[in-house]
Amino acid sequence: MIRGLSRIVLFSCCFFLCITGLYAKGERQQPPTAGAGAKQAHLGLGIEGNMNVKESFAFGQSLNFDYTFFPHFAVGASFTTSYDFDTFYSLEPELFGRWYFLELGVPGGGLFLQEDMGVRIAMTGLDPEFSFLGGVSLGFRWAFARTGYFIEPYIRGGYPFRVGVGLRGGIRL
Repeated sequence: MIRGLSRIVLFSCCFFLCITGLYAKGERQQPPTAGAGAKQAHLGLGIEGNMNVKESFAFGQSLNFDYTFFPHFAVGASFTTSYDFDTFYSLEPELFGRWYFLELGVPGGGLFLQEDMGVRIAMTGLDPEFSFLGGVSLGFRWAFARTGYFIEPYIRGGYPFRVGVGLRGGIRL
């Protein structure tokens, strides 16, 4: 079952990147985030609760960076750490592609779908265990117009963490 789930996650990641590549192939325009002088890079911190442990929940925090290359599409990197306040720790470096598919009148934000790919290094005690990380996130970025800050609640699912719910906040660079 794990191999089947890994193949599905890998296929969905490849499919998402191919579709967004076709969507973004048009001529380069300013992103819908703002007019001239739009800030396209974002740096953020986040917290989340996730099912990274087999028996219980884990608490996580993350550092994220993304850059908007095409209208409605951004790529980025994230580094998440999780722990269960007992013996389990995990480190998750990952790359992601994000598609803002519904702006909802929020300049610089909107409803997004994100594909994640990376590695999870899990440690119970001193024994590290390496595994493929893949997942999909659904969230909403709310960009504050005059201050340059944003917040984004999200929910994510994938392998090996099953599900996570969190909140990120940051600044537009």
